[in-house]
Amino acid sequence: MLKAAIKAHLPKQDASSPAMAQDFPRSIYVLQERPDNTANEECTSGPSRIVLASTGGHRCIALVPDLPLLDKLRDAIAENDRVNEAEEQAGLEMNQSDNRADMLERDIHEVEEEIAELDAKGSSEAIELRQRLDERRDGLERKRQEAQEQVIACQRKLESSYRDQRYNLHLLLGSFEEVLAKGGLMRPEPTDGESEQSVGASSTTDTGNDTAVNRTLRRKSGCNELRGPDKASDDEELGEDENGSAKAGRLISAFRSQQMRLRLMEEEFDEREERFKWEVAERARKAEAGEEVESSLIFDHGQLEMTRRLARQVADAEEALEAAKAAAVAAGVQVPGSDVESGFVDDVEDGHRISSEEEYAGGVDRSGIEAWLELVPKCDTNEILEAEVDHWDARSVDVCDSSSMVAEGGERRRIDKWRAMCAKKADEG
Repeated sequence: MLKAAIKAHLPKQDASSPAMAQDFPRSIYVLQERPDNTANEECTSGPSRIVLASTGGHRCIALVPDLPLLDKLRDAIAENDRVNEAEEQAGLEMNQSDNRADMLERDIHEVEEEIAELDAKGSSEAIELRQRLDERRDGLERKRQEAQEQVIACQRKLESSYRDQRYNLHLLLGSFEEVLAKGGLMRPEPTDGESEQSVGASSTTDTGNDTAVNRTLRRKSGCNELRGPDKASDDEELGEDENGSAKAGRLISAFRSQQMRLRLMEEEFDEREERFKWEVAERARKAEAGEEVESSLIFDHGQLEMTRRLARQVADAEEALEAAKAAAVAAGVQVPGSDVESGFVDDVEDGHRISSEEEYAGGVDRSGIEAWLELVPKCDTNEILEAEVDHWDARSVDVCDSSSMVAEGGERRRIDKWRAMCAKKADEG
């Protein structure tokens, strides 16, 4: 557990030393144990951030986390422990089931050999014995299939644990990526030409006494403690570009997190039938072994409640993904790899630019075209005779009468979104 960072003055140093020639805050960040009764206090005010710290003689960078980041870290660690326990337990169960299946396979082979010997004799007295052997073989075969199904069930439980672990790890790494991007230690994925601006900003150098590393840390960090008093005005323009890049990175990270969450929820929902089949087989096995099992009403009600819970999780994940998508669209951020027709703004690489139309029309001889149009004889509408048509019963056909022109479901929702977006743009314009 961590307590909020506390400040203490750095030890005095010679003014001629390189350390005194740099505009670092004269503070030290100390990490301490936190008592249990303050476990719910925030570790730092504001979001997680990267700061400059000191160990007494050497400068370093430190991560000051907030409580949500620590919660994600704890969840990832706890999930990793659960996965390790599940792997150990599943390994034991699968080994036992495999050994049991092998023993049953040998027993089945022995029974089949006895049946073959009886068939070779062909005596009428062996009919009753043959029936008993067939029943024994069928019983052994059912038990062998149950053992194999238990192995498959253990594998599915492990896969479910792996999905949960991957999801928690995805959230944790997304938070770390956001903190490191805001601290200037890594660059978020480029969006709509922001890569060139980011590269240009990060490659800017000055001729002061600061080292390149320390200047980069001060410029790219979101903490005021990292900026010297005479450097703030020089970094304002860079800060604006980096804030926009950080915002785009957060929107992309949020969208991908919700996208991953929806995919995992859909996988779990799709696999519920296989899980239910395994639960039914497991309940039947316990009942056959004389163990106490719940009633059919309670058992069916539990499966129904699980289906409802999984369906609600999928619906919540879809709503969260739509919200993340709407936030990206409102900010004009194109998520890499997204489909243009899914509601995002036009990508710069979609093959069409409005400015390209001006390029095509720029080299046209407008005067020549207008002169050619003047040569076309004008048509007198009075001389147009009424066309001869056959008289037959007919009715007007609307667009809605054509199935190929009617959009439904997802297509209709996308069309409605585009119409609403265009109407909003028109009202704002």
